[in-house]
Amino acid sequence: MSNFSELHQKAVDLPFRLSQSRANNSYATWSSIFCACLPALSSNTRVDDDANLLRLSARALNKHPTFTKDEKYLALLGMYIYVWQRYDTLNQLTNSGFLGILSQQLNVASLKEIENSHGMRSLNALDNFCQWVGQQKDTLVEELYKAFPVDILAQIYDQRQRYLNPAEPSWMSFTW
Repeated sequence: MSNFSELHQKAVDLPFRLSQSRANNSYATWSSIFCACLPALSSNTRVDDDANLLRLSARALNKHPTFTKDEKYLALLGMYIYVWQRYDTLNQLTNSGFLGILSQQLNVASLKEIENSHGMRSLNALDNFCQWVGQQKDTLVEELYKAFPVDILAQIYDQRQRYLNPAEPSWMSFTW
């Protein structure tokens, strides 16, 4: 794992890195066959939205008045976990390039490598951060607030429950 400054920079650069990856065609894998056959499952819009969500979160964390660097790191790591878990098995295949970039940025092959207590602390920090964003929605972090999925807090709650009851969902065991 990296420190907050490193992970922050990686998150801010993620949309650019994703577009570079697409342009260099290193993004393409055998799953691109599925993209032609099942375009609804391989939406670049969703991947772009998730990359932007990570970028905006990283920027907004610098504006949080009370989070320490460790708390900012945990919240950003929590956002990475949140984004990664949104891709079920089929979406992992069709979006393997994006998930591969996330894997490289976190220096893990799968979410399973993130120890349960660390993942839980990260999701708790993310929950606190999201609540702060909701309170600040008309000021410093309006763009991030608008980028949040409507059910982000419910999804974070579900993720925390999975860490408490590790019945190993498929998205945690998928490796790169």
